[in-house]
Amino acid sequence: MVIIKDVKVKKTVYSAMKNPDNLKIYLDATILMSSEASLYKDPAISNTIYADGRIKSKNISDAKAVYKTAPTSGNHGLWLDAGTAGINWLNALSEKVEPIANADANRSTRVQAATNISLSYLTPQQLENVSKGNPETPQLKLISVASGSIDVEITNGSGYNPSRVVIIAVETRSGAVLSLDITDLVIEYSAAGSSKIKSAAGKGALTHFTKLIAGEEYDFYAYALNGKKQISELSVKITRKA
Repeated sequence: MVIIKDVKVKKTVYSAMKNPDNLKIYLDATILMSSEASLYKDPAISNTIYADGRIKSKNISDAKAVYKTAPTSGNHGLWLDAGTAGINWLNALSEKVEPIANADANRSTRVQAATNISLSYLTPQQLENVSKGNPETPQLKLISVASGSIDVEITNGSGYNPSRVVIIAVETRSGAVLSLDITDLVIEYSAAGSSKIKSAAGKGALTHFTKLIAGEEYDFYAYALNGKKQISELSVKITRKA
């Protein structure tokens, strides 16, 4: 019997973040992706846990607002403490993600386990001999399925096989600006609006976006990754009414 060594989450990716604002961006993306991923959404990982993560994220924003209003050393310390609480939540989530990602039913190789971890937005530890180079930027095709539901197809050729593709839908009215900071997705909003992030292993088939706000326009983007550091450019934006 061949024993496959477990792949772990590289916790230093987020635990080394000194600025709670950057930690909040990572925390929000992890909550969005994990709670939508088939491996990690409720009941595999309870919605109660994700709700607690959203509270931790809000606490960072609230503490930052207090500090900006009254920039005392005490309020600065409370803001840093809120960031530490977010890191602790990510540590707890990592402990739940790892056994699911490494379960025999979910992987037959360490590369598959690493991909499973990536589906949660957490970063897997580096594997030996994993270097496929930067993947090609995904090309998107949107398919309206029903009111509030849109499917996304990656139309790159049959030879296109990144480790995973991340697809983002964000309400157009939010005026959101998306960018990639190394392998971190950054979404900067200028107005109120929601977003959804989904991830597919490899090229994926159709990625289903449901429960969008019917009649609202959404901007869709995607990027692809190979392993830890190989990342494509962000795709061209495509807009569609849900």
